[in-house]
Amino acid sequence: MRRLGTLLAALAFVVAACSGDSMAETTTTLAPPPTEPPLQPQAWAEDHLVNVRSEGDFAGSPIAGSGTGLVVDANGLIVAPATAVVGATRVNVDIAGVEFPVQATVEAVAECPNLALLQVDHTFAAPPSLSGSEPTFAAWVEGGAWQIADASRIPTTAGAVMVDTEGAVVSMELARPRATPTAEVDQLTAAMRRREITSQLGYAVVDADGGGVLVTSVATGSELRPRDTISAVNNAPLEGVAALCADPPSNGTSIDVVRDGSRWEGVIGVEVLHPASHRSTEELAEAVVRIDVDVDGDGVPDPNGTGFFISSDGYVVTNHHVVSGNTDVRITWDGADRFVDGRVIGRSSCADLAVIDVDGNGFEYLEWSQTPIALEQRVRSIGFPAGTDQLTIQPGAVSKDTVDPFIISPIVPLFEHSAQIIGGNSGGPVVNEDGEVVGVTNISRELGAAQERLAIVGEEAAPVVQRLLGGDVDHLGAQLYPIFLGPGVGWIVESVDVDSIAGDVDLRRGDFIQRLGPYDSTGEDWTVEVICRTVLGTSDAIPIEISRGFPEERWDGELRGRPLELLPEPFFASSPDGVVATLLPGRWVGYEPIAPDENSDFRGFRAGLSGFDWANQFGREPYMRVLASLQLAEDRTTEEQLAGETYDGICATREVEPTLDGDFVGHRQSWSDCSHGVDIISYAWLDTSQSPSPMVLLLVVDEPSSLLETVDQAIAGLFVARFPPPAPPEEDSGGGG
Repeated sequence: MRRLGTLLAALAFVVAACSGDSMAETTTTLAPPPTEPPLQPQAWAEDHLVNVRSEGDFAGSPIAGSGTGLVVDANGLIVAPATAVVGATRVNVDIAGVEFPVQATVEAVAECPNLALLQVDHTFAAPPSLSGSEPTFAAWVEGGAWQIADASRIPTTAGAVMVDTEGAVVSMELARPRATPTAEVDQLTAAMRRREITSQLGYAVVDADGGGVLVTSVATGSELRPRDTISAVNNAPLEGVAALCADPPSNGTSIDVVRDGSRWEGVIGVEVLHPASHRSTEELAEAVVRIDVDVDGDGVPDPNGTGFFISSDGYVVTNHHVVSGNTDVRITWDGADRFVDGRVIGRSSCADLAVIDVDGNGFEYLEWSQTPIALEQRVRSIGFPAGTDQLTIQPGAVSKDTVDPFIISPIVPLFEHSAQIIGGNSGGPVVNEDGEVVGVTNISRELGAAQERLAIVGEEAAPVVQRLLGGDVDHLGAQLYPIFLGPGVGWIVESVDVDSIAGDVDLRRGDFIQRLGPYDSTGEDWTVEVICRTVLGTSDAIPIEISRGFPEERWDGELRGRPLELLPEPFFASSPDGVVATLLPGRWVGYEPIAPDENSDFRGFRAGLSGFDWANQFGREPYMRVLASLQLAEDRTTEEQLAGETYDGICATREVEPTLDGDFVGHRQSWSDCSHGVDIISYAWLDTSQSPSPMVLLLVVDEPSSLLETVDQAIAGLFVARFPPPAPPEEDSGGGG
């Protein structure tokens, strides 16, 4: 009873609280309904995207063998780009939060929409909806990291997705530049699961640069290889993947492929792929062109040589001497009814090769032969002799597979053939019977009544050309022509390329090179190859001396260093008392007198470059010493004097010989192979025009290329006055008385 009374009292209190006017009013507040947390893009990506990376042979494309996969089923079904998995020996899938990759099974592939279905043994969160609206962010996996970006950024990684604010997928990057809407992806996925869509090609593809289709990977059984480019189907040029997939090649379809720079062809199911290098006359006429350049500086291109296309996207090969001094050129086809402008992008004066870039695609082109040339092999030279408007094809055969280097031969090997060439053929192709390039026409030499027709070996030219696609290689920047000077040779500059070693030093057309590095116009072995090896064998500055204009001016400078400067005229210098004098090179303005003292009667001077320190720099820089002495003549013979002048620590080779020059009788000593790039010549004479005869000494240190000239100049200007000079008269001190 007591418990029941308590409950009744409590109930009465509640009733009173709800109805009595004297009681305080009360209210009840309901809890708000639960809300969805805002979408976290990073977490979304890690829940629904995986990283696909395959093992196998894939082409050098950023989407080949890898990509982003989208989870479409919680039980491990993934859609991914076909380019990531076709031809794979193993498919690895990285899952966020899982330490080791999971191996995937490829369930189905459709290469044309670039889609593949993968199955992995893993349970995921519920898959996202594939019916998104306006995208707000992009998500993908790259390098094992899950990436997020604003929707305005379109990632290039295959398989990247665009997602809306609700986490629904709007589109998937399968076939750039067109993003595939996920509604279409959903339909394709369903059809592939029902096996209504299966492999259409047997290889994965993307659009190739310059046209055609690049094969990124190949499934078992296909004749194609990764890195092949399908250029034509049924002899029609192929524009890209869309054109290929609009009518996929099947048995009986002919295809043309570019493989390792050469063309291959075949008929699917009938004829296996094989090299397709044969060229008809019409094809040769399309691939070989005339090169027109502004030869005379009037702004009008003139026919100057021949070239040939090596790619469908507009690269043309020719000789450097055809385009030397020009950057902009004109390409003219057979008949001169079509032309297009081009730009020289790579030059090699030493290999005498150049590459021109022409805007456009779909050009007929030639391939390099992969077979070495052989004696008696039949060839054809193709070009525009004498700059004609019509293409000329001349037959012949290889008559010499190796040509000994000569004064103007390039640094790449040459071969000789019997196909007729004349001026204008330079830079054109020499082709074999299949139309493959076995050589690049270079020069024709007259040997008595015979003509030697020479071409650069194609096998040697091809790798140089490949490097020239990236810019100048082995390039001096000047086209040189030899001038024979008795036993020696000098070089006339025919043209100069801007932005080159020669252009930077201000070398000009018409300059005559008299000295370059250790070589000068007195030597017989001064060839193009020697010049190239001298300049290209070091990154140091190379001294150069030229003569220019009429009347002749002498200039000197340094390739990769000091620009050419006008050389000062030689000048006379003498001892302070005028007893000894001679001619000095214009730049040798450093001077130190040699005057008699209590120990000697020496009179003369030392000279060299400005600031020269003979005591510390001897044997390292140009230097001259001239003096005369009676004491020396009394103490020793001229031969003994030179024997005491030893430079064993500086030079390796010494020669001594008697010499006679007018009244000067004595000996000459020469030192060569010296350690600091200079050689030494010294003379000791007795001046027999005087009695007693003083000894006259001349010592010259100079670079080997200019040493003899400096010595000859000094001897020609040498003057010795009466020795010793008369004492000056004593002044009368005066007096008186």
